[in-house]
Amino acid sequence: MENALTVIEETTALLEEENSNIASGNIAIINAYLNRKESLLNRVASLSVDCEKENSTDRCCSEDLLAAAQKFETTLEENRALLKRAMIAQSHIVQLLTNAITRSQDQPHYGKNGRFNSLTGTAGQAYKRHA
Repeated sequence: MENALTVIEETTALLEEENSNIASGNIAIINAYLNRKESLLNRVASLSVDCEKENSTDRCCSEDLLAAAQKFETTLEENRALLKRAMIAQSHIVQLLTNAITRSQDQPHYGKNGRFNSLTGTAGQAYKRHA
């Protein structure tokens, strides 16, 4: 049980650190946590805690393990929500940049003398008097 407690606490600490960075806007750090996080989550997934009770009224696990598991679940849910929010924000940023690039390429280009420089290379004279 002590091994399970150690793995859960170590994973929770990493998730809390990642959550803190995401919440403060340090999105680029997410990749730095990926390998270690994946390894720790695999270790958590492979845990098996044998229930050894002397009486049927006894608890199966220690209070420390139950508290650590609850904290882990809460931290993991917060991590999921923060990562989802970060992905949505990044998606909006990419969309804004894409729209800005598209708009700037579609707009006509006028020179200093009112000459229109089209994207196809055909030059023309803009209307100066009624513009």
